[in-house]
Amino acid sequence: RDYIDSGTVGVDGGVALSFDSSREAGIFRTMPHNLTCLRRRLPIPGAVVVGEDSYTANTMLRCFARRHGMSLDYFKEGSHLFPLEHPERTALFIMDTIEKLRSG
Repeated sequence: RDYIDSGTVGVDGGVALSFDSSREAGIFRTMPHNLTCLRRRLPIPGAVVVGEDSYTANTMLRCFARRHGMSLDYFKEGSHLFPLEHPERTALFIMDTIEKLRSG
């Protein structure tokens, strides 16, 4: 709901994103692509969650998860943007993932 309220604007009877897409692209361009090169495990528990139908579920994510002892979980029926496609299911999925990490 917050994303819809703050991230979209009405346009010609529909909606559009209210932010500049080049800014989003800039954020992703600055993400470190050498995370699998980290020699030490991250000192915190974690999980990698990818949309089942996402093109981003690549070798780098699998290697990163394995190297750092993280689970690699796939969100059913979701693409690269699964949190926006299914916000309520995503919230529940994340809460379940956190609970698994705590009990794990």
